[in-house]
Amino acid sequence: MSSDSSKRIWDEFTGGSQDAFARLYSDFYAQLIPYAKKICQEKEMALDAVHNTFVYLWQNRESLKEVQSIKFYLLRSVRHECIRLLKIKNQHSQLDEEEILKIKIEAEELVLTDLGKRSKERVKQALEELSDRQREIIYLKYFNNLDYDEIAEILDLNYQSIVNSIHRSIKKLRETQVLEYLKDI
Repeated sequence: MSSDSSKRIWDEFTGGSQDAFARLYSDFYAQLIPYAKKICQEKEMALDAVHNTFVYLWQNRESLKEVQSIKFYLLRSVRHECIRLLKIKNQHSQLDEEEILKIKIEAEELVLTDLGKRSKERVKQALEELSDRQREIIYLKYFNNLDYDEIAEILDLNYQSIVNSIHRSIKKLRETQVLEYLKDI
């Protein structure tokens, strides 16, 4: 979706167009589910989080501001809703985000063509050695193509922290000699 058509659809949606809302839903729903599953670790909760996000958007459409990137806005909104649902589930609303979030990137999600079982296990093990925060940053950067500023805003971190985390993550992946399997990094 081009930025002009994105802006037009967003403007129509915030103006009350059900067709524009349906377009947003159909264009982004499937893209949001994998991220919600990573955060929630439960399919039903992830589906609820995405659904709740769209319900909130529709109910508050008139007060929503203009956005630069709809995908970024939706990812951030889904993340907040996932955290809210996890806090309710854990009945500990005082838990820190890092205590709640357990992001996983499975080796099967990566473009790992012609790798044997042993190589896939090496990739999986290397990814598990990253912190949950590092895995989430890698996921947002390389699976959702967000820039550092957008990731920083979603995670409520400063820009330099994101850059440093990606650098440390890639360095760790290089040290485990699995980076050659990760074509996009």
